[in-house]
Amino acid sequence: MNQYVLPLLEKEPFVSVIIANYNYEVYIKEAIQSVLDQTYSNFEIVICDDGSTDESIKSIKSFSDKRIKLIVQENGGMASALNSAYKNSHGSILCFLDADDYFGKTKIETVVENFKKSGQTGFVVHRVMRVNEYGEEQGILPLFSKLPNGYLAKELLRNGGIIKELPPCSGLSLRREIAELLFPLNESFKTSADAIIQRIAPLITPIYYIKQYLSYYRLHNNNITYKGSFSIDKHIKEGNIWEQLWNEQNNFLKKNKYEFRFNSLKNNYSYCIRNYVQYKITGEKDKELYYFNLMLNNSEHKKEPLIRRFYWLTTRIMWKKLFVVTYNFYTKQSQLKRILSKLNT
Repeated sequence: MNQYVLPLLEKEPFVSVIIANYNYEVYIKEAIQSVLDQTYSNFEIVICDDGSTDESIKSIKSFSDKRIKLIVQENGGMASALNSAYKNSHGSILCFLDADDYFGKTKIETVVENFKKSGQTGFVVHRVMRVNEYGEEQGILPLFSKLPNGYLAKELLRNGGIIKELPPCSGLSLRREIAELLFPLNESFKTSADAIIQRIAPLITPIYYIKQYLSYYRLHNNNITYKGSFSIDKHIKEGNIWEQLWNEQNNFLKKNKYEFRFNSLKNNYSYCIRNYVQYKITGEKDKELYYFNLMLNNSEHKKEPLIRRFYWLTTRIMWKKLFVVTYNFYTKQSQLKRILSKLNT
């Protein structure tokens, strides 16, 4: 696939900060204030309130800064809210911010500098600092792995459309030329609409990663990506979203008359792990064994550290209750992981 050719950015490009808000009156003021406190001043904040039933709108209207633009609509879900905010934005660069997250002071300045430095990159990503609901730091994400970098369309097509270690919404920024190819987003995505950006933008433009963290990603029970105690219902729901996203990626290729199509999700290591976990817990033995073998035969498994490969081998003979305990430790935010993560900042 050929990547999209981008024009040069102006000396001080106008930046749109895009926020979709639904019932986050507790956090939205901190999100807005973090943008107003930026070292870079040539920006607008475009907020779409998606039918909040709390005092979110009152909180947003408490700010008098003319750079804040509020759109109010009936509840339509995350994709609908992002579409409305994007439609009313004018920036050459778009920085996305979840309403429950917030930016570090140099976020926009650093993103602009890196877009200009990277030239033909239309998608800039960076690490995020996880914080709890009280704003206490819980360590960076990703913990040890590097963020993806470069033009990864071939890899994306080969492995079923998933690139590991991309940050959540508040770590994503786009050139407008790339956003024009992605928006409007499919409004059937009531949640996780930012994942459409993660899955499709790398098809048409290189990724440029910034090593340091520039945003704060809040962990609480209301965000779908929060890794608290393991829940099989949430696990299955996330798996369904992955399949929706795979269909969305292929629809993008069809719509834009590309001859390529994504390989099956079964080619993706993370997807095989996800399904193996699901079927082990739900007791569907044939499917459990099928995805266990796919997982072990995947080339990514052979690249895993020995301790992880050993863990997955031993899970095959674990009782379900023991497996849930060990997998819960493997995935959730623990004190040990927080300490290791802070050492890696």
